[in-house]
Amino acid sequence: MRLSTIVWLVLTELASGSLFFAALQNSRAIRRSFFEFGAGLSCVLFGAAAFLQGSRLFGIAAALAACAWMAYRLEQGGVGRLLAIFSSLFGGSGLTHLALVASNGPAAKLLVFTALAGAVVLGAVHGSMVLGHWYLIMRDLDFSHLRRAAKIFGAILAARALTVVALPIALRGVAPLLAYSVAPARDPFFFTMRVFWGLILPGALAWMIWRCARSGSNQSATGLLYLAEMSLLIGETLAVYLRV
Repeated sequence: MRLSTIVWLVLTELASGSLFFAALQNSRAIRRSFFEFGAGLSCVLFGAAAFLQGSRLFGIAAALAACAWMAYRLEQGGVGRLLAIFSSLFGGSGLTHLALVASNGPAAKLLVFTALAGAVVLGAVHGSMVLGHWYLIMRDLDFSHLRRAAKIFGAILAARALTVVALPIALRGVAPLLAYSVAPARDPFFFTMRVFWGLILPGALAWMIWRCARSGSNQSATGLLYLAEMSLLIGETLAVYLRV
């Protein structure tokens, strides 16, 4: 798989997941600029992917994200949320198509699963990190939003860790050759790095993020979320390469 394909898989994971995460937040309590930022960023990433990868699905996702941005701008939170969700779904469809084109045979299904799972975890960490920044401009915003986001991120990261452990074990009994293609034995160094950057370090950070959010320290939580996102970007890039 080409490096450019891996990069665009990860970037569109981020765009799809973060837009969906933002759309599920309370648009009445959080300033509309938070949602505008999420829709705008996803529109740019989807648009670039559509241009460089020639994908109509990403083009539709970019158009819907642009419409969501406009709806949020016009203070139509309900319409913006619906458009953002549809944009995220089309982005996920484009992500699936890109993964199928990038790989062949049964391994392609593994790449699709890895990409979609990566979209969920990257969306959670990025959305939480951006939400943390909005506490700097919304002094009266209730900390329950950040605490809930921190819990969701921790739960999604734990589920992602279970898939990394369970998938090679499950495949080993039914498809040895396929299991070898995603097993640690194929690339032990990169698999170790994938586990460290994508699971162990973010897991430790997730616990600290929750402690900071629970105590009302949004600046500390946001800084830790930034580190977690950088770590997960490395981990999920390696995950796409390893298909696990």
